[in-house]
Amino acid sequence: MSNAWGGTTATLGYRGTQANQPPNYTFSKRDPNQFDTKNVSVGDFWMNQTTPSLWVLLKLAGTMNSEGMLATWSEVIMGANGTIDQINGDTGSAFPVAGIIDIIGSTYIETIASGNTLAIGIQGTTQHAIQVGAAAGSLNSLPLGTTGQILKSNGAGADPSWENESASGAVTQVNTDSGNVTPTAGVIEIIGGHSISTEGAGDVVAVSVSGTTNHCVQIGNALGAISSVANGTTGQVLTAQTGADPIWAAAGGGAFVLIQSQTAVTQAALNFTTGITPTYHSYEIVMDSVSDATSSNNFVQVQLSTNAGVSYINTGYRTGGSVTTGLRLFALTDGGSIGSGTSNLYNVTSGVGYVTCVSSDIVVIEPGASAFNSAEFSSYETAATTVNAFRIVMDDGSVFSGNFSLYGITH
Repeated sequence: MSNAWGGTTATLGYRGTQANQPPNYTFSKRDPNQFDTKNVSVGDFWMNQTTPSLWVLLKLAGTMNSEGMLATWSEVIMGANGTIDQINGDTGSAFPVAGIIDIIGSTYIETIASGNTLAIGIQGTTQHAIQVGAAAGSLNSLPLGTTGQILKSNGAGADPSWENESASGAVTQVNTDSGNVTPTAGVIEIIGGHSISTEGAGDVVAVSVSGTTNHCVQIGNALGAISSVANGTTGQVLTAQTGADPIWAAAGGGAFVLIQSQTAVTQAALNFTTGITPTYHSYEIVMDSVSDATSSNNFVQVQLSTNAGVSYINTGYRTGGSVTTGLRLFALTDGGSIGSGTSNLYNVTSGVGYVTCVSSDIVVIEPGASAFNSAEFSSYETAATTVNAFRIVMDDGSVFSGNFSLYGITH
């Protein structure tokens, strides 16, 4: 059936003068085309009962090249759930006007419609830039940083910014014994002061003591730093001065300086070859828990050397009226006896007079029997001998054990 949109000649229509008429429907088993122009008016519907689909006639007009009217049909697309009557937003609602609702982008938001798809996206950002909130509730693009920079907060009142900082983290303050320092343009300077120097390389700052003199003793000075005391000469001792820096000076008489300590463990000789120099003319040997492995009456003795221990002198010694093979220190009376005490050697390195040995402070213990004091006085019979080494031996060549410490005596 067909009827004009304003159909005044409709056989099926509304009553009244010039009453608007309802559209007519054409039912078919196919879709309409441009040549379906008969018995139809603009606004009529075409129903394809096979698909099914609904079409509406939008235009009915010819062209310069057509031989009659051409129809423009448009398919009516309906959603599965029907038409959209309302769209609700975070605040407020939108309603169709003439069947249309506009979804329009705002700051940093754009909408793009194509076919049956509506894409909503962010726009206006700078490539690679960090986005931060803006005062209007939208976004701002931060200026791009350079390689290695880190993002630093500038507080609640400003956007963060890219800053040059160390790879291991942002240093905002360095505390010291007194006060603190903060970076300027990302840099803190660590500068040396009195007797201190600094050296930076890579990610390391080395802080060192500087300005000292090789081998010199360091003392405090008026600036609260340190100063070097002038080097002394061999044998001098550091001597205090009231209200002034200490100095190196010749030692007062009788000062003992430990040269070397050794332990003999079941051995035939114990050599002392270092520290026997003209610095000390006299020496003291301190002995502890000295014993031998024989049961006879044997003497612990010293044999001298004038060639730094290459060889040792084993003749020319005298103890009392007897010629001996060394300077006698004390006697071990049997295999179980133990001796401890001190012996003094005199005129050892002077090169004049005679080398002598006095052992007057020796205690020998015979376990289960007795304890007694042993005293020996010996000398080397060759005058003007300069000694630079000696060794401890038993007069019969047997092995012995014990602790021995050698001290130089300053004069």
